[in-house]
Amino acid sequence: MKAMNVGQKATLSLLISTLLASAFAVLAFSGLFNIIEDDFFDARVRSSVDSSLDALVDSANGYHTVNLDRFAALLEKDYVKRSFLPNQSAEDLFQRTSAFGILAEEISGLLGVRFIDSEGKRIHYSSFPADTLRAEPFRTIYRNYGEGDDEAYEKLAVNASAAPLIGSFPARRAYLYRFPFTDSFGIYRGTAVFYLSYTGLIEHLVRDRRIGIDEAPTPVGA
Repeated sequence: MKAMNVGQKATLSLLISTLLASAFAVLAFSGLFNIIEDDFFDARVRSSVDSSLDALVDSANGYHTVNLDRFAALLEKDYVKRSFLPNQSAEDLFQRTSAFGILAEEISGLLGVRFIDSEGKRIHYSSFPADTLRAEPFRTIYRNYGEGDDEAYEKLAVNASAAPLIGSFPARRAYLYRFPFTDSFGIYRGTAVFYLSYTGLIEHLVRDRRIGIDEAPTPVGA
């Protein structure tokens, strides 16, 4: 997916640049550049950088793929698809709240989730507390989308026939995973957005031993 690749390239470029800058600074101040021959430097360092970059790309791809699969699976649950009903059962409300609560506990860096209607005006589900105006026994009333610092819906919307997308949003310091959302009748209703902090990917790369904990920069978007 093009949007996912752009976000990953931005992240990986910064990671590689930071690691290389640190390594070269140490070499320069130690005077080792004066005694390293060009052919040795080219062969050994270039090979190491290429290997590290490949490993970072594979690790980041795996991270985003696992998240995409897990988010997509959750959107297929009946109690999630019924989010757009005006009145909902207490069981659906409980199951949905529980499912997204577990998701937040298990996925590091998950900031929240929103389901926004195709007009970009109504929020039909949100895990962000500030989005809730009133909770009733069989429904939750959310604020309108587009207030405050909300991203323009045109930048988030995913058409009914489109594949899920991942974009990098520097203003939120987060990746936004975006899915076309269909209800329990198979009708396209809008876009589901999962907000995942940049720190989620960085923590993954640290755990995967692709970068050191003291080498982890903050990614920026393209």
